[in-house]
Amino acid sequence: YYVAIKGDSFLNSGRIAMRIFRRNLLTIYVNDYLTNAIFFITTLVVALISGFATYVFAVHILMSDYGWSVSLLFSAIAWYLLQFAANILVDAMDATFMCYAIDLDCEKNRCEAAHEAFTASRIEN
Repeated sequence: YYVAIKGDSFLNSGRIAMRIFRRNLLTIYVNDYLTNAIFFITTLVVALISGFATYVFAVHILMSDYGWSVSLLFSAIAWYLLQFAANILVDAMDATFMCYAIDLDCEKNRCEAAHEAFTASRIEN
């Protein structure tokens, strides 16, 4: 993310990003773990509910003998689509955190929304 944000070389960006991560290790861990856990649980629940609803629809309304296979297929499709969307959101959050951490190191406030998002989570914890 640092390469895309600052435009530095890959090696130099990696070094700077590691320094930033070392200074903000607890915040990174809490935000990343919490976000991934929320997205995983949400994806799992929605995929299971979708599969169950598909099973009920196939067996009771369509009178199909293959309700379990249709529900497994639909659950897998829902799982992969939701994981795809969740990964996009996680990447956006990681980039936002990188911008926030860069601003902390420079002692500047270039993005008020990022500062509000991460300082609010710090106050609540």
